[in-house]
Amino acid sequence: MPDPSHEAEQIIALALVEAQHQRSPILSTPHLFIALTKLDGATGAALHAHGHDPKEVRR
Repeated sequence: MPDPSHEAEQIIALALVEAQHQRSPILSTPHLFIALTKLDGATGAALHAHGHDPKEVRR
């Protein structure tokens, strides 16, 4: 299996922080989605363009 890209590592790190912030014992899809909304690149921009931001996703 190939090594994860730098962006993938960033997403996982952000998702882990989010899971810890929510005191969740597991890393789950919502944590990953919130992490994606925090990215500065095309993925984050696309999610923001469709109205998704970390605060809304947490609801």
